[in-house]
Amino acid sequence: MKLKESQQLFEQLKGKPCIIRYMPMDNPSTIYKWKGVIVDVSRTHLLERDRRGRLHILRLSDIVEVTVQPENEQLNEQSKKNNDGGEANA
Repeated sequence: MKLKESQQLFEQLKGKPCIIRYMPMDNPSTIYKWKGVIVDVSRTHLLERDRRGRLHILRLSDIVEVTVQPENEQLNEQSKKNNDGGEANA
């Protein structure tokens, strides 16, 4: 896929929670996985914010796979964060 096509694809995914797998050129033996929201897209890079609020800059050419999280999975993660773990099973 050409960079122009991938840039347009990521523009459509902007603001949606995604799981991004990428393999950096300087360490091709490792595939990293980020869960977060795509914040911005340039001609060659992608700006992504993870669940802890940290920003990551990824090269479009390094991205291997992008999966959009379904709505119910987002709700499950949010409920896990809100649950303090103090509930007892009867």
